[in-house]
Amino acid sequence: MSGRIEFPKEYFNPEMRCGHLVSGTMKTVWAAQLEVLVRIAEICERHGLQFYAMFGTLLGAVRHKGYIPWDDDLDIGMLREDYMGFLEVAAQELPPEYQILGVYTDPEGVSSGTRVTNGIRIDLAEKRMEEYHGCPFVVGIDIFPLDYEPLDAGARAEQYERLRMLQEIYPCADTYSRREELGLSASAVRQYREKMEKGLEELFNETCGELQLIDLRSKEIVSFLYEDRLEHYLSRILAGDTLTQRVRAAFRAHIFLSYRKQDQAYARKLMSLIHETDICRDAA
Repeated sequence: MSGRIEFPKEYFNPEMRCGHLVSGTMKTVWAAQLEVLVRIAEICERHGLQFYAMFGTLLGAVRHKGYIPWDDDLDIGMLREDYMGFLEVAAQELPPEYQILGVYTDPEGVSSGTRVTNGIRIDLAEKRMEEYHGCPFVVGIDIFPLDYEPLDAGARAEQYERLRMLQEIYPCADTYSRREELGLSASAVRQYREKMEKGLEELFNETCGELQLIDLRSKEIVSFLYEDRLEHYLSRILAGDTLTQRVRAAFRAHIFLSYRKQDQAYARKLMSLIHETDICRDAA
């Protein structure tokens, strides 16, 4: 199978562009990437999805009418709805040897975007070389989801806070996932894991509610974080001083879970998991 794009033979000749030597090998990489892009574009056209050139790809298209001479990657973006729509159909419609790498498709993925590659290894097979214009290497396209910024100031602040937490978690998660490759010591691995888990815990709590622990030594009926925020929830959970004191007297530990109505299923599952743990069987 030949490629979908036809290039004149002289295209692959080495040449100087903007004072930079572009080798024939580099041009085969460019051509192979464009072949991958064509396959992505065909899927988008079939399903009414839009994508946009981004970063150096956009700069190159405007300034150099093609690739930046010293660049060797290709980046596109999609609005979130189109991005998720593409991921729903890509695995079925891309060639079987293609890889779709991202957090929605790869359990080990930590990138916020998705990378689509034309394989997993160097391949010198004649068919492959013909299809990708003499490029035996794995090449791919980076796809980035684009989200709207909320107009409401409160929603915008919440979005920024989530992004801040993700930005703190990502470096730790990336380093932890490559711990063997980096040869990290046991103590370093533990530190990165703790930082990552702390960040994930914050995101979970933000979505599902804060775990609130009653302090047996406190004179307050309940002691918890974010008092103002949870006052309404606790007023529904607690029937009053008498019932609270009975709970304190009957159990060795007490956990109050505040959650939004739509998160009730998650809260029940969490409490079931807590009660299944031996050390928590005496927890209310």
